[in-house]
Amino acid sequence: SQSLRPIPVSERLPGPGDCDERGRCWWYDMRRWQLAGPMEDSEEYMNVLAACFSHWLPAHALPIPATTPAGQEGADG
Repeated sequence: SQSLRPIPVSERLPGPGDCDERGRCWWYDMRRWQLAGPMEDSEEYMNVLAACFSHWLPAHALPIPATTPAGQEGADG
């Protein structure tokens, strides 16, 4: 099996096959991994990514957490 290797932002940025259906992938900011997106195809946006994050992973590399919108717990009764 192939080991998971974070991809440096300086090496390449995510492409369409790296993101989930909402355009998100995993980003590392020297403290934690976070699921963020969608990707934008602009030089300014790419410069911001390079300044804020050191590495990224495809969306499928880590489990995507199930979240419940705030205030929705027990809304059914």
